[in-house]
Parts: sequence; C-alpha cells; structure tokens
Amino acid sequence: MTSALRRVLAGIDAVCDWAANVAAIVVVLIAALAILDILVRGLFNFGLTFALEYESYALGIAMFAGSGWALRHGAHIRVSLFVNLLPTRGRHWADLAATALSLGVSGYVSVAMVAYALTTAERGTVSIHISQTPLIYPQALFAASVCTITLALFARLVRLLIGDLPEFKEPDLISSAQ
Repeated sequence: MTSALRRVLAGIDAVCDWAANVAAIVVVLIAALAILDILVRGLFNFGLTFALEYESYALGIAMFAGSGWALRHGAHIRVSLFVNLLPTRGRHWADLAATALSLGVSGYVSVAMVAYALTTAERGTVSIHISQTPLIYPQALFAASVCTITLALFARLVRLLIGDLPEFKEPDLISSAQ
C-alpha cells in the first residue's frame, strides 16, 4: 500500500510542478500584455481594451497554479513564532492540525469554484467588459488552479500522517561545499 500511496503523492507533485510551470508562463504573458498595452498607448494613442481584464484573470490563475509547488517546496509564508516554542512532537501535531484545517478550507473553495464555473457554463455568462469574454474559460482555469493547492494540501497531510517529510529539503550548499 505504501508504494501505491507514494505513487499517488508523486503524481500530485507532478501535477503541482506542471501547474507551477503554467503559472510561470502566465506571469510572463501578463508582463508581455502589459508592455504591449503601454507600447500601443504610446505609439498609437489607444489602449488594448481587453488587457486589464485578461491580466486580472491571469493573475488569479497564476497565483493559485503555483501555490501547490510553493507548498511542497516550503515557499509559503508561515507564522512560526508560536510553533517554534513547541517541542518537536507538538510542532508535528500543530502542523498536522493546520494542514487539515487548510485542506478543509481549500477543499471547500475548490468545490465552490468548480460549481461556480459549471453554473457559468450552463448560463453562458459573459464578462461585463467590452470583450464579452465567456467566463467559463477564466473561471475553469481558476478553479483548476485552486484545485492544485487542495491536492498539495492533501499530499502534505498524507505525508505528515505516514511520517514522510512534507517538504522537499534543498541541499545545504554551504555545508556540502566544505
């Protein structure tokens, strides 16, 4: 069972890695669109009417798409002042409780976002902007992005329960060079 479970966890890690790559590409596209909009405004005295709308969609997608990878690599901001005062076993239980609570919240938001995207698809809702973008596309991508952090939190909780390290440990370059 443990090898099958570890394969599932590795699959979740692969999904989070892929989503992080997508997030990086989306951030580059946001910058490119912003630069293009500035250039068009400066050269031709009109703006790209869709730029701000699409940049907003992309920002939300990028933020959540990269969050699963960030969690696995210990890159999320944490308030550890209280936790560091606890003994090692207490830290483990605090981490377990925080992860379980976060998974509950993230799971709820994931289900809500998927339901919202499906409702948008059923109704054929479009944006209020001049572009009239069918909202199913950005909402579906956003919902998928939110689901990646939920998967990462699930994997973290499982790792904590089976005694695996919940985060990748980067090699200590200073001590390994000595």
